Amino acid sequence: MNTLKIDQLTYVYQKNTAPAVNNLSVQFEDGIIGLVGQNGAGKTTFERILSTLLTPSHGNVLWNGANIATNLQATRSQLGYLPQSFGIYPQLSGYEFLHYIGSLKGLKGGALCSAIEKALASVNLTEYAKWSMRRYSGGMARRIGIAQAILTEPKLLILDEPTVGLDPTEKIRFYETINLLKQDRIIIVSTHIISDIEAIADRIALFRQGSLVWYGTLSDLPAAAQNKVWKVTLPVKEYELNKGKWRISGMFREQDQMVIKIISQIQPHPNAQIVTPTVEDAYFVLC
Repeated sequence: MNTLKIDQLTYVYQKNTAPAVNNLSVQFEDGIIGLVGQNGAGKTTFERILSTLLTPSHGNVLWNGANIATNLQATRSQLGYLPQSFGIYPQLSGYEFLHYIGSLKGLKGGALCSAIEKALASVNLTEYAKWSMRRYSGGMARRIGIAQAILTEPKLLILDEPTVGLDPTEKIRFYETINLLKQDRIIIVSTHIISDIEAIADRIALFRQGSLVWYGTLSDLPAAAQNKVWKVTLPVKEYELNKGKWRISGMFREQDQMVIKIISQIQPHPNAQIVTPTVEDAYFVLC
């Protein structure tokens, strides 16, 4: 069982500014953890600290009991990371790029070739391995990024917005790949797409303004929104006049009416009825 313990973690980019990560404490264990929160919630900063790219302003991160700040090489040898903005080397082929990354990570000979072939197959790029990466589409570039992250089958895998640019078929393949990898390792996936989290995550961590506001299983999350989600059907004109007053978590149109879900502590409209919350509703309540 792998453990990633975060203890009172804080990161400040500039003095006298609000922390990007604020006194965060949590412990992750094997499985897939989904990081969710609005832009600026601190998710990417948190991942960059876990990936040893940033040094905390305060607090510690322990990977299997060892402080990552003082055990950089040991941590990096077990780490795979896909940043949100992933740069490729357009002059290299996909195979050459993975060969370069694998060599940097200490793979050699047959083990390196085998790892490259396995990673390429996992992201469905075997057929395009010899293509120059300047020919890759945005989705293909994202898939080669995933391939380099999983190349060494790391025990700690951190993926920032991994499904951006992937079409529905590629997403399903990504889900399958990650679910096959999750045994005996910690996989952290940051995304704005709630359906991605629902498809793969064992547990979910919700961030707001640098703080962790909720951590637990997906099945437990909707309870956080109990009695706070309302549904009402309104004429389109009434909806247009009043939509700015409400925090809306979902809507669809039925002919000349709008069916909307509203997040509220009190009844937002005389005709509104309490409904059973979903994972996405809980996200709106907490974040």
